[in-house]
Amino acid sequence: MAKYRDLLKERDFIFYSAGQLISQFGDRLVQIILIGLIYKISPGSTMELAKALSFTLVPAFFVSPLAGVWVDRWNNKKTMIICDILRSSLVFTLPVFLATGQITPVYIAIFCIFTCACFFLPAKFAIIPDLVPKEKLLLANSLSTIVTVVGGVAGITIGGLILEIIDIKKTIYLNSFVYLVSAISLSFIVYKSKKGMKEKTGIVGEKIKEALKTSFLYELIEGLRYLVQERRVRFVIFVLFLVMSMVGAIYVVSVIFIQDIMGSITRDIGLFGFFLCLGLLLGSYFYGKKGHSMSKDSAIYASLLASGVFVGLFAVCLSATASFFLGSLIAFFAGMAAAPVMISANTIIHEDIDDSMRGRIFSSLGIVMNLGLLIFMLIASSLAEVVGKIWILLTCGVIFGGFGLAGLVLNRRGRPDR
Repeated sequence: MAKYRDLLKERDFIFYSAGQLISQFGDRLVQIILIGLIYKISPGSTMELAKALSFTLVPAFFVSPLAGVWVDRWNNKKTMIICDILRSSLVFTLPVFLATGQITPVYIAIFCIFTCACFFLPAKFAIIPDLVPKEKLLLANSLSTIVTVVGGVAGITIGGLILEIIDIKKTIYLNSFVYLVSAISLSFIVYKSKKGMKEKTGIVGEKIKEALKTSFLYELIEGLRYLVQERRVRFVIFVLFLVMSMVGAIYVVSVIFIQDIMGSITRDIGLFGFFLCLGLLLGSYFYGKKGHSMSKDSAIYASLLASGVFVGLFAVCLSATASFFLGSLIAFFAGMAAAPVMISANTIIHEDIDDSMRGRIFSSLGIVMNLGLLIFMLIASSLAEVVGKIWILLTCGVIFGGFGLAGLVLNRRGRPDR
Protein backbone atom coordinates (compact mmCIF):
# COMPACT_ATOMS: atom_id res chain seq x y z
CA MET A 1 0.00 0.00 0.00
CA ALA A 2 1.35 3.41 -1.00
CA LYS A 3 2.21 5.92 1.72
CA TYR A 4 2.47 9.69 1.73
CA ARG A 5 6.26 9.59 1.83
CA ASP A 6 6.21 7.64 -1.45
CA LEU A 7 4.84 10.75 -3.18
CA LEU A 8 8.01 12.61 -2.17
CA LYS A 9 9.77 10.51 -4.81
CA GLU A 10 7.50 11.97 -7.49
CA ARG A 11 9.41 15.15 -8.38
CA ASP A 12 6.81 16.50 -10.80
CA PHE A 13 4.01 15.99 -8.30
CA ILE A 14 5.94 18.03 -5.73
CA PHE A 15 6.25 21.03 -8.07
CA TYR A 16 2.62 20.57 -9.10
CA SER A 17 1.57 20.62 -5.45
CA ALA A 18 3.61 23.75 -4.76
CA GLY A 19 1.99 25.55 -7.69
CA GLN A 20 -1.46 24.37 -6.62
CA LEU A 21 -0.83 25.55 -3.05
CA ILE A 22 0.18 29.05 -4.15
CA SER A 23 -2.55 29.34 -6.78
CA GLN A 24 -5.20 28.31 -4.26
CA PHE A 25 -3.90 31.01 -1.94
CA GLY A 26 -4.46 33.51 -4.75
CA ASP A 27 -8.00 32.27 -5.45
CA ARG A 28 -9.06 32.69 -1.84
CA LEU A 29 -7.38 36.09 -1.62
CA VAL A 30 -9.52 37.30 -4.54
CA GLN A 31 -12.64 36.33 -2.60
CA ILE A 32 -11.42 38.07 0.55
CA ILE A 33 -10.86 41.23 -1.49
CA LEU A 34 -14.42 41.01 -2.85
CA ILE A 35 -15.83 40.54 0.66
CA GLY A 36 -13.94 43.60 1.83
CA LEU A 37 -15.17 45.69 -1.12
CA ILE A 38 -18.82 44.73 -0.62
CA TYR A 39 -18.61 45.40 3.12
CA LYS A 40 -17.51 48.96 2.39
CA ILE A 41 -20.20 49.46 -0.27
CA SER A 42 -23.21 47.59 1.23
CA PRO A 43 -22.45 46.30 4.76
CA GLY A 44 -24.74 43.50 5.96
CA SER A 45 -26.31 42.73 2.56
CA THR A 46 -26.29 39.05 1.61
CA MET A 47 -27.76 39.88 -1.81
CA GLU A 48 -25.02 42.36 -2.76
CA LEU A 49 -22.33 39.88 -1.73
CA ALA A 50 -24.04 37.17 -3.77
CA LYS A 51 -24.14 39.44 -6.82
CA ALA A 52 -20.42 40.19 -6.50
CA LEU A 53 -19.47 36.54 -6.06
CA SER A 54 -21.66 35.55 -9.01
CA PHE A 55 -19.05 37.12 -11.31
CA THR A 56 -16.64 34.41 -10.12
CA LEU A 57 -19.10 31.68 -11.21
CA VAL A 58 -20.79 32.86 -14.42
CA PRO A 59 -17.69 32.24 -16.63
CA ALA A 60 -18.11 28.51 -16.07
CA PHE A 61 -21.34 28.46 -18.06
CA PHE A 62 -19.94 30.24 -21.12
CA VAL A 63 -16.35 28.99 -21.18
CA SER A 64 -16.20 25.58 -19.51
CA PRO A 65 -18.01 23.65 -22.31
CA LEU A 66 -15.23 24.68 -24.73
CA ALA A 67 -12.43 24.74 -22.16
CA GLY A 68 -12.63 21.00 -21.55
CA VAL A 69 -12.20 20.22 -25.26
CA TRP A 70 -9.19 22.53 -25.52
CA VAL A 71 -7.61 21.20 -22.32
CA ASP A 72 -7.81 17.66 -23.71
CA ARG A 73 -5.71 18.82 -26.68
CA TRP A 74 -3.27 21.15 -24.90
CA ASN A 75 -0.34 20.48 -22.63
CA ASN A 76 -1.79 20.68 -19.10
CA LYS A 77 1.37 22.19 -17.64
CA LYS A 78 1.47 25.05 -20.16
CA THR A 79 -2.25 25.64 -19.73
CA MET A 80 -1.88 26.14 -15.98
CA ILE A 81 1.15 28.42 -16.35
CA ILE A 82 -0.53 30.67 -18.92
CA CYS A 83 -3.67 30.88 -16.78
CA ASP A 84 -1.65 31.97 -13.73
CA ILE A 85 0.23 34.63 -15.71
CA LEU A 86 -3.02 36.01 -17.12
CA ARG A 87 -4.64 36.07 -13.68
CA SER A 88 -1.63 37.86 -12.24
CA SER A 89 -1.90 40.54 -14.92
CA LEU A 90 -5.65 40.97 -14.49
CA VAL A 91 -5.43 41.28 -10.71
CA PHE A 92 -2.69 43.88 -11.11
CA THR A 93 -5.12 46.11 -13.04
CA LEU A 94 -7.77 46.20 -10.27
CA PRO A 95 -6.38 49.29 -8.44
CA VAL A 96 -6.64 51.25 -11.69
CA PHE A 97 -10.34 50.42 -11.92
CA LEU A 98 -10.92 51.16 -8.23
CA ALA A 99 -9.37 54.59 -8.69
CA THR A 100 -12.20 55.49 -11.09
CA GLY A 101 -14.77 55.01 -8.33
CA GLN A 102 -16.75 52.58 -10.50
CA ILE A 103 -17.38 49.00 -9.38
CA THR A 104 -18.47 47.68 -12.81
CA PRO A 105 -14.92 47.50 -14.32
CA VAL A 106 -13.82 45.58 -11.22
CA TYR A 107 -16.56 43.01 -11.78
CA ILE A 108 -15.52 42.67 -15.44
CA ALA A 109 -11.91 42.02 -14.37
CA ILE A 110 -13.13 39.43 -11.83
CA PHE A 111 -15.14 37.78 -14.60
CA CYS A 112 -11.98 37.54 -16.74
CA ILE A 113 -9.89 36.21 -13.83
CA PHE A 114 -12.31 33.36 -13.27
CA THR A 115 -12.59 32.74 -16.99
CA CYS A 116 -8.92 31.73 -16.75
CA ALA A 117 -9.89 29.42 -13.89
CA CYS A 118 -12.23 27.57 -16.29
CA PHE A 119 -9.09 26.37 -18.10
CA PHE A 120 -6.86 26.04 -15.04
CA LEU A 121 -9.13 23.76 -12.99
CA PRO A 122 -9.76 20.94 -15.52
CA ALA A 123 -6.05 20.99 -16.42
CA LYS A 124 -5.14 20.82 -12.73
CA PHE A 125 -7.31 17.76 -12.11
CA ALA A 126 -6.53 16.09 -15.43
CA ILE A 127 -2.75 16.18 -14.96
CA ILE A 128 -2.63 14.15 -11.73
CA PRO A 129 -2.73 10.67 -13.38
CA ASP A 130 0.19 11.80 -15.58
CA LEU A 131 2.31 12.59 -12.53
CA VAL A 132 1.80 9.50 -10.34
CA PRO A 133 1.28 5.75 -10.90
CA LYS A 134 -2.30 4.44 -10.81
CA GLU A 135 -1.82 2.72 -7.45
CA LYS A 136 -1.04 6.11 -5.87
CA LEU A 137 -4.11 7.93 -7.24
CA LEU A 138 -6.17 7.88 -4.04
CA LEU A 139 -3.17 9.06 -2.05
CA ALA A 140 -2.33 11.71 -4.64
CA ASN A 141 -5.91 13.01 -4.63
CA SER A 142 -5.82 13.04 -0.85
CA LEU A 143 -2.57 15.01 -0.80
CA SER A 144 -3.91 17.29 -3.54
CA THR A 145 -6.90 18.03 -1.32
CA ILE A 146 -4.56 18.70 1.60
CA VAL A 147 -2.55 21.13 -0.53
CA THR A 148 -5.74 22.85 -1.68
CA VAL A 149 -6.86 23.18 1.94
CA VAL A 150 -3.50 24.57 3.07
CA GLY A 151 -3.56 27.13 0.27
CA GLY A 152 -7.17 27.96 1.11
CA VAL A 153 -6.52 28.36 4.81
CA ALA A 154 -3.57 30.64 4.08
CA GLY A 155 -5.58 32.74 1.64
CA ILE A 156 -8.61 33.04 3.91
CA THR A 157 -6.79 33.49 7.22
CA ILE A 158 -3.78 35.54 6.18
CA GLY A 159 -5.81 37.38 3.57
CA GLY A 160 -8.53 38.20 6.09
CA LEU A 161 -5.97 39.58 8.54
CA ILE A 162 -3.95 41.44 5.90
CA LEU A 163 -6.99 43.19 4.48
CA GLU A 164 -7.86 44.62 7.90
CA ILE A 165 -4.25 45.64 8.61
CA ILE A 166 -3.30 47.18 5.26
CA ASP A 167 -5.45 48.74 2.56
CA ILE A 168 -7.18 46.81 -0.21
CA LYS A 169 -4.78 48.15 -2.84
CA LYS A 170 -1.72 46.53 -1.25
CA THR A 171 -3.64 43.28 -0.78
CA ILE A 172 -4.44 43.29 -4.50
CA TYR A 173 -0.77 43.71 -5.45
CA LEU A 174 0.10 40.80 -3.15
CA ASN A 175 -2.53 38.72 -4.92
CA SER A 176 -1.00 39.50 -8.32
CA PHE A 177 2.44 38.44 -7.09
CA VAL A 178 1.05 35.17 -5.70
CA TYR A 179 -0.27 34.04 -9.09
CA LEU A 180 3.07 34.83 -10.68
CA VAL A 181 4.94 32.69 -8.12
CA SER A 182 2.52 29.82 -8.84
CA ALA A 183 3.37 30.00 -12.55
CA ILE A 184 7.09 29.85 -11.75
CA SER A 185 6.64 26.75 -9.58
CA LEU A 186 4.60 24.93 -12.24
CA SER A 187 7.27 25.69 -14.85
CA PHE A 188 9.61 23.18 -13.13
CA ILE A 189 7.31 20.24 -13.96
CA VAL A 190 8.77 17.85 -16.53
CA TYR A 191 6.41 15.13 -17.68
CA LYS A 192 5.17 13.20 -20.69
CA SER A 193 1.43 13.40 -21.16
CA LYS A 194 -0.45 10.10 -21.44
CA LYS A 195 -3.10 11.63 -23.67
CA GLY A 196 -3.64 10.15 -27.07
CA MET A 197 -1.85 12.79 -29.14
CA LYS A 198 -1.46 10.74 -32.32
CA GLU A 199 -4.56 12.20 -33.92
CA LYS A 200 -3.99 14.01 -37.16
CA THR A 201 -3.98 17.77 -37.05
CA GLY A 202 -6.99 17.95 -39.39
CA ILE A 203 -9.08 15.77 -37.09
CA VAL A 204 -8.13 17.86 -34.07
CA GLY A 205 -9.01 21.03 -35.99
CA GLU A 206 -12.40 19.65 -36.93
CA LYS A 207 -13.14 18.77 -33.30
CA ILE A 208 -12.21 22.25 -32.17
CA LYS A 209 -14.33 23.85 -34.88
CA GLU A 210 -17.23 21.63 -33.91
CA ALA A 211 -16.79 22.62 -30.27
CA LEU A 212 -16.77 26.30 -31.17
CA LYS A 213 -20.11 25.91 -32.91
CA THR A 214 -21.80 24.37 -29.90
CA SER A 215 -23.64 26.26 -27.20
CA PHE A 216 -23.55 25.81 -23.45
CA LEU A 217 -26.91 24.06 -23.56
CA TYR A 218 -25.75 21.63 -26.25
CA GLU A 219 -22.57 20.78 -24.36
CA LEU A 220 -24.51 20.32 -21.16
CA ILE A 221 -26.95 17.94 -22.86
CA GLU A 222 -24.05 15.96 -24.35
CA GLY A 223 -22.43 15.76 -20.94
CA LEU A 224 -25.65 14.55 -19.33
CA ARG A 225 -25.99 11.91 -22.06
CA TYR A 226 -22.56 10.59 -21.14
CA LEU A 227 -23.47 10.58 -17.48
CA VAL A 228 -26.53 8.44 -18.17
CA GLN A 229 -24.24 5.79 -19.62
CA GLU A 230 -21.72 5.89 -16.75
CA ARG A 231 -23.35 5.09 -13.41
CA ARG A 232 -20.33 5.95 -11.29
CA VAL A 233 -19.75 9.30 -12.96
CA ARG A 234 -23.47 10.04 -12.70
CA PHE A 235 -23.30 9.38 -8.97
CA VAL A 236 -20.36 11.77 -8.58
CA ILE A 237 -22.14 14.49 -10.55
CA PHE A 238 -25.21 14.23 -8.34
CA VAL A 239 -23.20 14.32 -5.13
CA LEU A 240 -21.10 17.30 -6.23
CA PHE A 241 -24.18 19.21 -7.38
CA LEU A 242 -25.77 18.67 -3.97
CA VAL A 243 -22.59 19.60 -2.11
CA MET A 244 -21.89 22.75 -4.09
CA SER A 245 -25.54 23.86 -3.93
CA MET A 246 -25.42 23.76 -0.15
CA VAL A 247 -21.94 25.30 -0.08
CA GLY A 248 -23.25 28.19 -2.20
CA ALA A 249 -26.09 28.78 0.25
CA ILE A 250 -23.87 28.43 3.30
CA TYR A 251 -20.96 30.54 2.04
CA VAL A 252 -22.72 33.83 1.37
CA VAL A 253 -25.08 33.58 4.35
CA SER A 254 -22.36 32.53 6.79
CA VAL A 255 -20.11 35.45 5.79
CA ILE A 256 -22.77 38.02 6.73
CA PHE A 257 -23.87 35.84 9.69
CA ILE A 258 -20.34 35.95 11.13
CA GLN A 259 -19.91 39.66 10.40
CA ASP A 260 -23.17 40.44 12.24
CA ILE A 261 -22.37 38.34 15.30
CA MET A 262 -18.61 38.88 15.65
CA GLY A 263 -18.49 42.53 14.48
CA SER A 264 -15.49 42.36 12.12
CA ILE A 265 -15.11 42.62 8.34
CA THR A 266 -12.87 39.69 7.42
CA ARG A 267 -10.84 38.88 10.54
CA ASP A 268 -13.24 36.36 12.13
CA ILE A 269 -14.25 34.98 8.74
CA GLY A 270 -10.59 34.24 8.12
CA LEU A 271 -10.01 32.73 11.55
CA PHE A 272 -13.08 30.48 11.40
CA GLY A 273 -11.93 29.54 7.91
CA PHE A 274 -8.55 28.63 9.38
CA PHE A 275 -10.05 26.08 11.77
CA LEU A 276 -12.38 24.73 9.08
CA CYS A 277 -9.44 24.24 6.73
CA LEU A 278 -7.30 22.76 9.51
CA GLY A 279 -10.02 20.17 10.00
CA LEU A 280 -10.11 19.52 6.25
CA LEU A 281 -6.35 19.12 6.30
CA LEU A 282 -6.32 16.50 9.06
CA GLY A 283 -9.42 14.79 7.68
CA SER A 284 -7.80 14.51 4.24
CA TYR A 285 -4.60 13.17 5.77
CA PHE A 286 -6.31 10.42 7.76
CA TYR A 287 -8.70 9.51 4.97
CA GLY A 288 -5.77 9.21 2.58
CA LYS A 289 -4.16 6.71 4.97
CA LYS A 290 -7.26 4.75 5.96
CA GLY A 291 -9.59 5.37 3.02
CA HIS A 292 -8.72 2.12 1.28
CA SER A 293 -10.48 0.17 4.05
CA MET A 294 -13.98 1.48 3.23
CA SER A 295 -16.03 1.96 0.08
CA LYS A 296 -15.96 5.40 -1.51
CA ASP A 297 -19.77 5.60 -1.55
CA SER A 298 -20.04 4.93 2.17
CA ALA A 299 -17.28 7.45 2.87
CA ILE A 300 -19.23 10.11 0.93
CA TYR A 301 -22.52 9.39 2.69
CA ALA A 302 -20.96 9.34 6.17
CA SER A 303 -19.12 12.55 5.38
CA LEU A 304 -22.33 14.32 4.33
CA LEU A 305 -24.19 13.13 7.43
CA ALA A 306 -21.51 14.38 9.81
CA SER A 307 -21.10 17.64 7.88
CA GLY A 308 -24.82 18.37 8.19
CA VAL A 309 -24.69 17.90 11.95
CA PHE A 310 -21.77 20.29 12.38
CA VAL A 311 -23.28 22.95 10.08
CA GLY A 312 -26.38 23.00 12.29
CA LEU A 313 -24.32 23.10 15.48
CA PHE A 314 -22.22 25.99 14.19
CA ALA A 315 -25.30 28.08 13.41
CA VAL A 316 -27.04 27.42 16.73
CA CYS A 317 -24.02 27.70 19.00
CA LEU A 318 -22.52 30.82 17.45
CA SER A 319 -25.89 32.57 17.42
CA ALA A 320 -26.52 31.70 21.07
CA THR A 321 -23.06 32.37 22.52
CA ALA A 322 -21.02 34.45 20.01
CA SER A 323 -18.13 32.35 21.32
CA PHE A 324 -15.09 32.36 19.05
CA PHE A 325 -13.69 29.29 20.83
CA LEU A 326 -16.86 27.22 20.39
CA GLY A 327 -17.36 28.35 16.80
CA SER A 328 -13.76 27.49 15.93
CA LEU A 329 -14.04 24.05 17.53
CA ILE A 330 -17.19 23.20 15.57
CA ALA A 331 -15.68 24.56 12.35
CA PHE A 332 -12.65 22.30 12.88
CA PHE A 333 -14.77 19.16 13.23
CA ALA A 334 -16.95 20.22 10.28
CA GLY A 335 -13.79 20.36 8.17
CA MET A 336 -12.71 16.90 9.26
CA ALA A 337 -16.15 15.52 8.49
CA ALA A 338 -16.27 17.04 5.00
CA ALA A 339 -12.82 15.88 3.84
CA PRO A 340 -13.71 12.49 2.24
CA VAL A 341 -16.31 13.86 -0.19
CA MET A 342 -14.07 15.53 -2.78
CA ILE A 343 -11.25 12.99 -2.41
CA SER A 344 -13.59 10.06 -3.08
CA ALA A 345 -15.38 11.85 -5.93
CA ASN A 346 -12.17 12.78 -7.76
CA THR A 347 -10.75 9.27 -7.32
CA ILE A 348 -13.91 7.69 -8.76
CA ILE A 349 -13.59 9.93 -11.84
CA HIS A 350 -9.89 9.14 -12.27
CA GLU A 351 -10.57 5.41 -12.01
CA ASP A 352 -13.60 5.26 -14.29
CA ILE A 353 -12.98 7.55 -17.27
CA ASP A 354 -10.71 7.31 -20.28
CA ASP A 355 -7.49 9.34 -20.16
CA SER A 356 -8.44 11.35 -23.25
CA MET A 357 -11.73 12.46 -21.64
CA ARG A 358 -10.36 13.88 -18.39
CA GLY A 359 -10.44 17.54 -19.36
CA ARG A 360 -14.00 17.40 -20.67
CA ILE A 361 -15.28 15.45 -17.68
CA PHE A 362 -13.69 17.76 -15.11
CA SER A 363 -14.90 20.72 -17.15
CA SER A 364 -18.43 19.29 -17.08
CA LEU A 365 -18.06 18.75 -13.35
CA GLY A 366 -17.12 22.39 -13.03
CA ILE A 367 -20.27 23.44 -14.89
CA VAL A 368 -22.56 21.33 -12.71
CA MET A 369 -20.84 22.40 -9.48
CA ASN A 370 -20.90 26.09 -10.38
CA LEU A 371 -24.52 25.84 -11.50
CA GLY A 372 -25.55 24.54 -8.08
CA LEU A 373 -23.29 27.06 -6.34
CA LEU A 374 -24.68 30.05 -8.25
CA ILE A 375 -28.37 29.12 -8.11
CA PHE A 376 -28.45 28.38 -4.39
CA MET A 377 -26.15 31.27 -3.52
CA LEU A 378 -28.65 33.69 -5.06
CA ILE A 379 -31.70 31.87 -3.64
CA ALA A 380 -30.25 31.65 -0.13
CA SER A 381 -29.04 35.26 -0.10
CA SER A 382 -32.54 36.44 -1.05
CA LEU A 383 -34.32 34.20 1.46
CA ALA A 384 -31.89 35.10 4.25
CA GLU A 385 -33.11 38.69 4.24
CA VAL A 386 -36.68 37.39 4.77
CA VAL A 387 -36.52 34.30 7.00
CA GLY A 388 -33.19 34.96 8.74
CA LYS A 389 -29.66 33.70 8.18
CA ILE A 390 -29.70 31.04 10.91
CA TRP A 391 -32.66 29.25 9.31
CA ILE A 392 -30.87 29.03 5.99
CA LEU A 393 -27.84 27.47 7.66
CA LEU A 394 -29.99 25.01 9.61
CA THR A 395 -31.85 23.98 6.45
CA CYS A 396 -28.59 23.29 4.65
CA GLY A 397 -27.43 21.18 7.58
CA VAL A 398 -30.63 19.13 7.48
CA ILE A 399 -30.30 18.54 3.72
CA PHE A 400 -26.68 17.39 4.07
CA GLY A 401 -27.47 15.13 7.00
CA GLY A 402 -30.66 13.72 5.49
CA PHE A 403 -29.02 12.77 2.20
CA GLY A 404 -26.05 11.20 3.97
CA LEU A 405 -28.27 9.17 6.30
CA ALA A 406 -30.51 7.98 3.47
CA GLY A 407 -27.46 6.90 1.45
CA LEU A 408 -26.02 4.88 4.32
CA VAL A 409 -29.36 3.16 4.95
CA LEU A 410 -29.83 2.27 1.28
CA ASN A 411 -26.28 0.89 1.04
CA ARG A 412 -26.85 -1.35 4.02
CA ARG A 413 -29.92 -2.73 2.30
CA GLY A 414 -27.77 -4.04 -0.51
CA ARG A 415 -27.39 -1.23 -3.00
CA PRO A 416 -24.24 -1.53 -5.19
CA ASP A 417 -21.32 0.07 -3.39
CA ARG A 418 -17.66 0.45 -4.15
